[in-house]
Amino acid sequence: KIITEKGVKLVLAKKRGPAAAKNEGIKKALGNMIVFLDADCIAHPDWVKNMIASFKDKKIGCVAGEIVPYNQVTKLEQFLCAKKHLSQSVNVNHYFLPYAATANAAYRREVFERIGLFDENLFTGEDADMSWRMQLQTNYKLNYSPETVVYHPHETDLKALFKQKQRHAYGAVALYKKYRRFWPEQSSSLKKTYWEYRSITMRALLFV
Repeated sequence: KIITEKGVKLVLAKKRGPAAAKNEGIKKALGNMIVFLDADCIAHPDWVKNMIASFKDKKIGCVAGEIVPYNQVTKLEQFLCAKKHLSQSVNVNHYFLPYAATANAAYRREVFERIGLFDENLFTGEDADMSWRMQLQTNYKLNYSPETVVYHPHETDLKALFKQKQRHAYGAVALYKKYRRFWPEQSSSLKKTYWEYRSITMRALLFV
């Protein structure tokens, strides 16, 4: 009902998964810029204006906006905020290549025309894959725009957090299999990931 009242077109993907949904949206979109926002995010009033302004350099193929916590009510939310959980600033400093989480990101349409759409074989991690393919297969660069803000709710209980981390872990393994030829020192990175997840788990338990 809300979508209809706002004049927004709802497109249903035939295949399950975020990559398939994004691909259906890209196929229906008419503009030269394809902008992504998660359903549970709230965009800042200047979100679109700041996003588009970040494409002034024609070498930029993707813009990653910042993802800010929606609230910090529970101790777990406060902890996750302190850890910069889901922050785009962490994604753009990835040890392999920067990437844009599509909770707040935009691409030039030409990027998809040149390298194809999101990999529907990836149920998670498809956003990192797209950013990496763009940088490996084209001369386009990724630009981080901290002033392009959306507000994203954090998990409020450990069960939800563990489920999210489980999804992220599946995505990390799938991405490793796809890009391991580019990561000669991935074993040490995996150990770092393990200890980071263990640290998050142990510290989170203190707030229960």
